[in-house]
Amino acid sequence: MSTSRTDILKLYKNLILYSKTLRFTDVNYFKRRIRSEFKKNKTLNNSEDISYAIKAKLYFNGVVSYKMLTFRILNNVNRSVLAFQKNSSALKHTIDFSKVPKINECDLTEQFVRGSGPGGSAVNKNSNCVVLTHIPTGIVIKCHTSRSQDENRKMARDMLIAKLDDIINGKNSVESQKKMIEENRFKKVEYKKKKRAEIKEKWKKREGLI
Repeated sequence: MSTSRTDILKLYKNLILYSKTLRFTDVNYFKRRIRSEFKKNKTLNNSEDISYAIKAKLYFNGVVSYKMLTFRILNNVNRSVLAFQKNSSALKHTIDFSKVPKINECDLTEQFVRGSGPGGSAVNKNSNCVVLTHIPTGIVIKCHTSRSQDENRKMARDMLIAKLDDIINGKNSVESQKKMIEENRFKKVEYKKKKRAEIKEKWKKREGLI
């Protein structure tokens, strides 16, 4: 009985593909072992060894196919669960815009002044810098983000609303809610990293790698 080079390469490829499904095993260590063993046994002359290798390959293909199928099913399930959790999380952490204050144009005074800073002589000639004053609170917003006067007017009002929201609503302001959500996400990511590191450390101790 003889085996072809194609069969050997297929077996090698299947083993490398299988390494991607490992969760609690060092993938790099597994791949190094596979490469090392293939190099040591790249030539088989004994007919019994060849027969055993082919039977092992057939068995392994069946196991890998089953494991890959299981992995795909579990992966799809996990994706569905993660999508559900993400949507649930999004619902829990939806930003509340109901308390955002509204501004009355009658409470504003608006001036247009010449801009300053980099951008050429056109910046200093055009009066596109917006100075917005909120009369009830005395808050002054100066906006020269864009060369367009209309865009600066809109951004100045958005900045004023954000400022008022922060003063009036404090921790319930939109900006504070965004910061809180980001902090919670960061804590969850760090917690998962810590857990993965602990699992890996326990595995290394169990396998005698450290």
